[in-house]
Amino acid sequence: MSAADLRHHLLAILAADAAAYSRLMALDDGATLRALEAARTVFRAQTSAEGGRVIDTAGDSVLAVFGSAAGAARAALAIQGELALQAQDVAGERLQFRIGLHLGDVIEKADGTVYGDGVNIAARLQALAEPGGIAVSQSIQSAVRGRVTASFVDLGDQAVKNFAEPVRAYRLHAASAAQADPQPGMRLRTRRPAALWAALQRRPVAAASTLALAIGVLSLLGYWNVHRDRERLAVADVARSTSSVAPIATLPADAGPLSIVVLPFANLIGNAEQAYVADGMTASVTADLSRIRDAFVVSTSTAMAYKQRAVTAQQVGKELGVRFVLQGNVQRSGTKIRINVQLADAESNAQLWSETFEGEASDLFALQDQVTTRIGNSMGRELIVRAARESEKRSNSPTVAILMLRARALQGAPQQSLEKWQQVEALCRQVLSLDPANVAALARLSTSLALQVNNFSADLPPEMRQPKLAEAKAAALRAQSLDHEEPDVYSPLMIVASHEGDWDGQLRASQKLLALRPKSPRSYHNAAVVLYERAEPKPAKALLEKALALDPKSPPASTLFLLSEVEFMLGHYDAAIDWGLQAAAANPHVAARDPFLAMAYALKGDRARAASAVAGVLKASPQFSIHENFLFSNGDPEHPAFAEYRRKVIDPALRLAGFPE
Repeated sequence: MSAADLRHHLLAILAADAAAYSRLMALDDGATLRALEAARTVFRAQTSAEGGRVIDTAGDSVLAVFGSAAGAARAALAIQGELALQAQDVAGERLQFRIGLHLGDVIEKADGTVYGDGVNIAARLQALAEPGGIAVSQSIQSAVRGRVTASFVDLGDQAVKNFAEPVRAYRLHAASAAQADPQPGMRLRTRRPAALWAALQRRPVAAASTLALAIGVLSLLGYWNVHRDRERLAVADVARSTSSVAPIATLPADAGPLSIVVLPFANLIGNAEQAYVADGMTASVTADLSRIRDAFVVSTSTAMAYKQRAVTAQQVGKELGVRFVLQGNVQRSGTKIRINVQLADAESNAQLWSETFEGEASDLFALQDQVTTRIGNSMGRELIVRAARESEKRSNSPTVAILMLRARALQGAPQQSLEKWQQVEALCRQVLSLDPANVAALARLSTSLALQVNNFSADLPPEMRQPKLAEAKAAALRAQSLDHEEPDVYSPLMIVASHEGDWDGQLRASQKLLALRPKSPRSYHNAAVVLYERAEPKPAKALLEKALALDPKSPPASTLFLLSEVEFMLGHYDAAIDWGLQAAAANPHVAARDPFLAMAYALKGDRARAASAVAGVLKASPQFSIHENFLFSNGDPEHPAFAEYRRKVIDPALRLAGFPE
């Protein structure tokens, strides 16, 4: 083997091994093998969801590698959470795994296999973990502390076989469970809701990351410390059997405008053995909402005390000190499973939002994945908008958190305009005057500046465009230097790269955003933009369809508009018109400047509608012409493939529609 066939990498390594595997094989080898294969499916799915890859599954072990320590930690938590909830029994026992994590140097062969001390240390750490637990090295602990919703128990220096120096080891726990059941020696930053909100106002950078929807739904179950939760649930069940009302600890009454509890989903399937579906939904949605920046979400273990209790949103809000209450149920209809979800205002008891999802009962987990993703996307937006409205009514002296809420509400509004993005810019500048190192504000400022130039250049004086792009790039790079995995920096970096003609940089930024937020519609939209600008409409259309599937009720006008352009590039003029009209309904401001409707009508031979569309564009933008327009000729470079497409298709179509030269 030549040196060229070997590469050194710094990777996060996950090593796992089944506990008591030999004994379980002796008891029932068939059931053990089925349980092992089911567990391997979980490992593969959650590893892939975090951008990792499984290297080996020899015997009862699993070896996987990740590009980031945070991804490895999230995957490990998700794996243990899901295995504890759905692991198959073997002779009355659950097949459990020990997991070890280490961040270190590995040697990778051309076939993808890895070797080296990093792999060996991960394997040794695995042996230190409890069944169903996770042990990590200090390199992992240092890399993910503050970046993953988890806590650590210091296990001290551990002698590791075949290594002269001891390895500092930690036990990794999901934070919510650890806070509910702290152990001696555990270093926690436990905060009550009111204290947490006060801390968020002072420093929102330390809050949970935005909803991103970068993990598979079942990975979200990993936010339970499942062993302790199961014990607490058993105690709660006993309490319910002896008392009509289970005692609920009263929490402070003001956890902030973004505070919510997800009550246990009701199991209406009619089969008690499938109650795990409802419980899984509860945990998944809780974890998904926990990813909304600056949100306080009551832990699943606390919410489970309300299981099978008839309560109102007002009652729950008063007892737990939260602003919103989410409730739902799971029921069967023939071969379908239907999931109903409602969001209520804890002050007025009014229903704010509701939705029903339906899918095949034969694939419950795929349905659960779809549902929690869509709940997170659409309801997360609803929470932010309502919380921002409340803040405007009640806050005479806005704090950092309140200012950021308002900026996020404007950013998420369905109808966008230059004025709205300028308001976002102003709010972010206020935040940065109070907290210059606020990563979220830097990223959002960068986004607002980049989009002002990219989407509304016709409304900006030419001399303002380049300075705004330069500041957008500087703000994004500053945020990136503070947090390399902050997803919101990559959208403006993608825009700036396109304006600089850095096509490889544009592609890398879109891919990074998609990797960090694999369940965000905006991630797919941005990736589609890159492909469209490379004149690759088929894969762009597939990404846009994925974006619509993730948030079908309220797709942004920009996505509908881009679909119109993509269909036009494909020569599907009827579809281009249909999407263009939908974009017009969603945002008349954008649609008034849509020459694609005029071009599509013209190419279909509908001269009257083409002329009407041309008149609408020229009324909104009198300076629009074939050779000088804000869509294709604003002085920015074009990818060579798109430039050729514009020359052959766009310019003749504009001319045919009747636009001036």
